[in-house]
This record gives sequence, C-alpha cells and structure tokens, in this order.
Amino acid sequence: MTDYQWHVELAAKGLQERDHHPMPKSVTTPEAFYEVMAGAALDAIGLPGLLDRVERAEQELETLRVALQQADVKAENARHSR
Repeated sequence: MTDYQWHVELAAKGLQERDHHPMPKSVTTPEAFYEVMAGAALDAIGLPGLLDRVERAEQELETLRVALQQADVKAENARHSR
C-alpha cells in the first residue's frame, strides 16, 4: 500500500466518524468543514516539518546553481586564456 492510499483510507475513516465528534462552532458551512478537515490533515502529515525540508532543499539547489555558474565562468575563462 502506498503512502497516498494509506492517507486516503485514513481520511475515509475520519469522514465516517465525523458525526461522532463535535466540530468547532465556527463550522457552519460545508466549506468551513473541509477547511477544518484539511487543516487537520496537514497537521497529521507534519506540514511544518515538510515545509522545513522544502526550504532546505531549495537552499541546497541554490548552492548548486551558484557552484555550477561559477564552474561555467571558470571554464569560459580557461577557454579564452588558451
């Protein structure tokens, strides 16, 4: 079973049990319900940790981009100095 399938099954179980758990008083529309459920799902998967990992990956990509740019400049300079 993939992680996606597991999350889908977990969400389905949560939807089955939703009538047994009170919603916040602010949930007065279907949209508000799904907003609460989406927030809970994001909390359950550890969104802050995921965002931290994305930020680190972006920083690593930027470091690599700069290194490649510098290597290109050095190669170009070496080609012209011959």
